[in-house]
Amino acid sequence: MDETLDQKLERLQQIQDLFDEVKPEVEGLMNIFVQYSTVSNKVKQLQEFYQQDWMDFYDNLPVAEQDKFEIMGQDALWNLITDHHRIAHRFMRHIVNQITQEE
Repeated sequence: MDETLDQKLERLQQIQDLFDEVKPEVEGLMNIFVQYSTVSNKVKQLQEFYQQDWMDFYDNLPVAEQDKFEIMGQDALWNLITDHHRIAHRFMRHIVNQITQEE
């Protein structure tokens, strides 16, 4: 059945409203991407410290000094790094799904 003019205009208005809602959100995705890139670079620095230097600090600093730094707890850095890694995988899976659905 063909839509009436009023139905077409109503549908068009719904799509315009959706467009008006989504447009700033899409623009905001760029900010999220920039923020994600910045955080990823910082996490990379933490990971390099964890892989290259953490054990040396752990072995050679007095426990009283280690206790002053949350990162010297055995799991603090590792958990943050793996959380970031897990989130990156979720982003990647979501983006790949979006791309493959568009094809």
